Amino acid sequence: MAKERHNDDILLSDAESTRPGSLRVQPTATHGLEGAPEHARLVLVGCDGDSYGRIVVYSFSKGTLVYGPPQVESVIEQDPKISRQLTLWNQQGSSATRGRMVILPIDGVVTYLQGVFLESATAAKIPELVRFIVSEGEFAAMEPSLPEAFAALNEEISARASKERSVRGQPIVPPKQAPSAGATPGAN
Repeated sequence: MAKERHNDDILLSDAESTRPGSLRVQPTATHGLEGAPEHARLVLVGCDGDSYGRIVVYSFSKGTLVYGPPQVESVIEQDPKISRQLTLWNQQGSSATRGRMVILPIDGVVTYLQGVFLESATAAKIPELVRFIVSEGEFAAMEPSLPEAFAALNEEISARASKERSVRGQPIVPPKQAPSAGATPGAN
């Protein structure tokens, strides 16, 4: 399993901000079914520069499950692809370390980002950023670049949605294709 750096502060990038800064994150949890924590609100407080003291509250409708950092950590640790790769790196004389988790609200979705660093046991012990982990709660993906990680996450979410529709007996309708040039609508 990958080593983790624990820190009470979670770095959060405010989508409205044009420059990096630090924000203090305070998830306000309620307990839902079977005692599982749910987040009703995510409270952010600016800790530096022009954002100092600025409070931003993201509220989620009742019954909406938003995974918090501990749940996302569990999702990442239980993902077979991620776990397999981290274990492989740790067995080959290197040390895989997951960096600080970044919470990024994007279009009303709480997104979690985390870098994965690889440190050689034999050469200079300078960590190299080798992968990005992206999660929106129930799913996680790890890829060499951030765009690839987001693409992999979206593919996994789409695949799971298709699988759930087919399990419920709903037909999976492929997207309509535009007719080719010269084709007559309705003709075979």
